[in-house]
Formats: sequence, structure tokens, C-alpha cells
Amino acid sequence: MKEVRIHGRGGQGGLTAARIVANAVLKMGKNAQAFPEFGPERRGSPVCSYLRIDDQPILLRTPVAAPDAVIVMDETLLERRETVAGIKPGGLLLVNSPACPTDAVNVPLRLAWVDAMEISAGLFGRQIPNTAMLGAWCKVDGSVSQEAIESAIHEWFPEKYADKNVQAARRAWEAVQVADRSPPTEADLDAPESGLYAYLDDYPIVSIAVPARGGAGQTGGWRVANPVVDHERCIRCGRCIAVCPEGVMALEDGELRIDLVYCKGCGICAVECPVDAIDFEEAR
Repeated sequence: MKEVRIHGRGGQGGLTAARIVANAVLKMGKNAQAFPEFGPERRGSPVCSYLRIDDQPILLRTPVAAPDAVIVMDETLLERRETVAGIKPGGLLLVNSPACPTDAVNVPLRLAWVDAMEISAGLFGRQIPNTAMLGAWCKVDGSVSQEAIESAIHEWFPEKYADKNVQAARRAWEAVQVADRSPPTEADLDAPESGLYAYLDDYPIVSIAVPARGGAGQTGGWRVANPVVDHERCIRCGRCIAVCPEGVMALEDGELRIDLVYCKGCGICAVECPVDAIDFEEAR
């Protein structure tokens, strides 16, 4: 049995990715299981989904504790120890990152990365990395064929979205990179614990270099559009403050202010504004 754990943030499509793979696996005549871990999640908060693949009927109904592969939709989640907890030595760690997410690849696993944010932003105008990450995973893991994934994508998405999602998977298939791996040294195994230190069973992963895009929970860094307020048009009704799922909007000194460190760019405020005082512009 192959077990996969998908870590992402709410709105990045981790559960959808697991379900698409499950559908593809069923097309290949195998058995599959895909389900999320439910909790008080909201858009932008860490979420987790599980995937199992087997030739035999799958009777387990528990979370995946010892995955053969971990897919990380947002590289800032590498700061969380549970992201890589339990992954089997020699297993696959696939990270959504523009560059190798570690400056020392002497860890007992296969490390791969692809810039799914750039791929999805170029195709959709939004950073939704799930189908790009699926294409990359198919390439480096080999459990599911590219053709089966593309067929499942076409069945999952409406026709007007399916082609672009297939393009995202294909581009990631071509762009994904895999690091050469060497055994961990004694110095690695004795490295002191730090904020970016995570355990791989009895082996620590060290020297994880997460870009400076804010601390835990500061997920505004993956937003591709920023809200802009027309203060002359705004009537200070407070509706946007009431509907904002992240609570990042407030009236200060009579003007609407938005905390872009935590804003996810969901656009609900612009839709609900009764006087169209909120618009979005490309994040730079």
C-alpha cells in the first residue's frame, strides 16, 4: 500500500488533489482512499488530506501517520514539525518552492520541488497549486500515469477550467526537480534543535531554509492580488469587516484599513461591498 499525506493551506485545493488522484487510480483498476482531516480550518490556515493506493481493498480508516510521500503545497509549512513527521526513510518530500527548500540535502529521503505558485498564477491569475503539484508528483513518484491524472482532471473540472488545469499538471511535470541525496552525517544527527527543525522518525531534517514570507499564520505571501480601497466612495458601513473570514479589516481614524500580512485575497469584501469601494490589483 502507498500512503500519501498532503499539507497545504485552506483554499489551495489539497483535498481536491487527493480526490483527483483517487479517481485516476480507480481508472487504473486499483483501489484508492482520499479524505481530509477536519478541524477548525479556514482559508489560509494549515490543512491536511490523506491518500492511500493499493491493489487490494483498503480497510484502514485512520490518518496517514507513516507516509511514503508528503506533498507540501506551501513551503512555509516546513516550519511545522508535523508536516514531515513520520515520513519513511527514503520516502518522497515534494515541496511547492521556486528553489531547493534546503541548503543541505543530506537527509534520508527524496527531495523534489517545483514552483507551482508561478505555474498556477500564470494560467489562472491566482495561486492555486494543486493540479500543478499533481503533475509534479506523478513525474517523481510514478504511482499514477500522467494520462490517468489528466483524464481525472477533465472529469473533475468543468470544461472551461479543465484544459488549464491539465496545462498546469503538464508544466509541473516538465519543471519538477529532484535533489541528489546523500546519507545523513553524524553532525546532522547531532544538530541542535531550532525553530526550523523537524523529525523524520529518528532522523532530523536540518538546514531547512524557508523564505522570509512571514511567520506561522502570516500567509498573505501567497496572495496574487491586493485589495485596494477607494476611501472617497467607502461609506464606512462595516459590511466588509463583518464578512471578512480572516478578520483583517478595521476602521481606524474613520478609514478602512486592511492588514495585508494576513489577508488571503479571497475577494469576499469586494463582492459584498454595497458601493463597490473595494477592488483588487496585482500583487507586486
